Amino acid sequence: MSQLTLTQCYQLLEVQADASIEAVKLAYRQLAKVWHPDRFTEDPELCKIAEAKLKQINAAYRQIKEHLTQIGTQPVTNQPSQPPSPATTQGTTARANRVRVSSRPGPARSPAQIFYGYAIDCMARGSYTAAQNYLNDAIRLEPDYLAAYELRYEVARRKGSDYLARQDWQKIQELQRNRKARQKSSARPPAPPATNTPESMVDRFSAVRGPILNHQGPVIAMVFEASGLRLGTIGHDRWLQLQGLDAAANGPQSRQFEGELTALAASRDGYLWAIGSANGVIWIWDGRRQRVGATLDERWLNFGAGINALRFAPDGFGLWSVDTQGTICHWDLKAGRSTLRWSATEQQCSAEVHAPQGSDLNAVISACGRSALLGGQSCGLQLLDLQQSKIQRRWSLSQPVNALAWSPDRRAIALAQGATIQLSLASPKPTTQLLRGHQGPVRAIAFAPHNTWFLSTGDDCTLQFWNLSTDRLLKTLSLPAPGRAVVTDGKRIFCGLETGAVMLIGE
Repeated sequence: MSQLTLTQCYQLLEVQADASIEAVKLAYRQLAKVWHPDRFTEDPELCKIAEAKLKQINAAYRQIKEHLTQIGTQPVTNQPSQPPSPATTQGTTARANRVRVSSRPGPARSPAQIFYGYAIDCMARGSYTAAQNYLNDAIRLEPDYLAAYELRYEVARRKGSDYLARQDWQKIQELQRNRKARQKSSARPPAPPATNTPESMVDRFSAVRGPILNHQGPVIAMVFEASGLRLGTIGHDRWLQLQGLDAAANGPQSRQFEGELTALAASRDGYLWAIGSANGVIWIWDGRRQRVGATLDERWLNFGAGINALRFAPDGFGLWSVDTQGTICHWDLKAGRSTLRWSATEQQCSAEVHAPQGSDLNAVISACGRSALLGGQSCGLQLLDLQQSKIQRRWSLSQPVNALAWSPDRRAIALAQGATIQLSLASPKPTTQLLRGHQGPVRAIAFAPHNTWFLSTGDDCTLQFWNLSTDRLLKTLSLPAPGRAVVTDGKRIFCGLETGAVMLIGE
């Protein structure tokens, strides 16, 4: 290896020529971690490049260290008895200036910026996988690194990874909106803090608009995808309809299935949709390819019991289902088969509290996929631990359950028995209240994401807003037909009617 100049050494360590010894050490340690050959064992070509790069970094660090040590350890003598020559004075002054400048720390780049720089180098060589790994490290260190997201979006596009490109595009839009919001807030005087009470949040919902889409029969279920860009609905006409709610969302999709549809769920990335049927078959709809990606069919194990509730596992590789006989099943989506199956009806320990079963069973699975609630015709309610396959708690009820909902934080349970809603709160202290506001059976209940209010709709053609903390009815809106399903993300409300129309509740 030829001798490097000091300028080349500083360029290799990516520090300025006036950087202090502390800044040089920090840059050397960061680069040594980045270019350590052990990080590239799976790619022999990159491993050779890393070994050569690390040798250059080590040599540059040794040379700069020796140079700074010589400058910082010059012997200090007393003032000479005779005036020094002009040449000696000039040399001493220059050396003193170098010592004074070198003691000032230079503006070294952050580790995330270093990873970003190496990602650019890898892209120039066509090593997109290595560039993606560097950008992942940069984003891990700085989660709001907009330039890293933009570059990783371009890498995903070149590799043909539509899923990763779409996720990064959504994050880019979010960061750009946040940046504009910060700029606007800094340009104007600070506004007084707003009071986000349930009353103020509910007041903006005053008009029933639509329909935004229609089914040829009652709406069975509705689901928001996690990003809020798409609304999924299923109806009695056996159609799945996916409606984009934002300009960034793809166009509408629809598909008719063979059996009567009973349940619907969306994956966190919004690409997969699970559709349950009355005969026990579950279809996985791939929104990217717009086709059925998998069919989960084990009817010979549960004798064709209908699917009542579905929920994707947080990791995206599994799916939980509950059927009308109280059987809980975990599906491996890659293998296309069940990996866990157990029945809540077989674990009854008391003859007084019967397990809910039959066609009127209602079920809801928590977002974390660890627990579920069952309630139905047999006047029973059960809390299930899905991970340990056991019943945690049972309640006896005086009437059948015709609607059931669980708050996102799992601290509140709302179940409808006829026209009455029974609200149970776990904190700050366990309480149970009966809410009476409907004039007919309640068919659907939905909690707002911030756990301050919830909605209910039913046969009396009304949509009612309830305060979760005070159990007070906040508002009632009239609907053109009986309500069958309702969903909200706190900013928008969609209500599915018995006529098949899906209405938007807005300002």
